[in-house]
Amino acid sequence: SGWLGLLLVPFMGTICLYTAHLLGHILDGAPMARSYADIAFHVFGRTGNLVISFIFSLELLLVLTGYLILGGDNMQKMIGLPHTMCYFCMACLVLPPCLMNDFKQLAIVSILGILTNMVVLGIVLGLGLTTL
Repeated sequence: SGWLGLLLVPFMGTICLYTAHLLGHILDGAPMARSYADIAFHVFGRTGNLVISFIFSLELLLVLTGYLILGGDNMQKMIGLPHTMCYFCMACLVLPPCLMNDFKQLAIVSILGILTNMVVLGIVLGLGLTTL
């Protein structure tokens, strides 16, 4: 924040520009690469592919765990049910999209998430404007 943040923004922009240049160079050499795991395979071989796939899978698992914990805790505070029941309810809400193989179904879930965020934003803005 402050002056340090002002100095870090161009530095981070330069790093992003260089990373984009490297990715473009790699994709020129491997035009069939569709994911970071494919790029890692092109650069580091099978080991790189496995490492990147493992890291991405671990990241998704940890994000899902974070959502379950945050949602369960917030639900428990709002409703007052036992923690285990709240975590079970959150798992029933969060896990089904993870099991979808068809992108059409996942797109519908994504649209519902976007609409939900828009409704919540509208409610917050409406409440904020009416309490002024």
